[in-house]
Amino acid sequence: MRRRTVVVTAVVAVLVAAAAVAAVVVARDGDHATLPECARPAATIDRPHQLPTDFPVPRGTVFTSVTQNVISHGVPLVKGVMPVDLERAGRFIDVDLRGAAKIMDRRQEPGRQVSAHYNVPGFGGFVEISALRGCPEATALSVTVRPTLYGRGAAQ
Repeated sequence: MRRRTVVVTAVVAVLVAAAAVAAVVVARDGDHATLPECARPAATIDRPHQLPTDFPVPRGTVFTSVTQNVISHGVPLVKGVMPVDLERAGRFIDVDLRGAAKIMDRRQEPGRQVSAHYNVPGFGGFVEISALRGCPEATALSVTVRPTLYGRGAAQ
């Protein structure tokens, strides 16, 4: 009976240590999993179906709305909040988005926003990531999503 208690205690200790290591890995710089308190929106939505599955977002990003942009003939506009500062948002466009999409035009207004036109298979649009006033460790995300002929289900 005593040996079983020692084994159970050892297994619990290993599990607790693994959970602690996982928590440290998640909290590392550049791998935030949750939004800081200053950036948490009052309401969120699931990842919108209008956003292409090939369009990456940083881990911990939450979505807040989807609207149809009347000015651009009903093109969906997806909005959300990302748990990355503006510098990391620029790296997200340069590395993650560029790895999944063709970036045609990248622009940056230092301290304010970074943006780009993108194309992923079947879709194209504009992504804009803006600084959040009073919350430097998070950014606002806006993405327009225009289906190409492939995205509308047409034969290639």
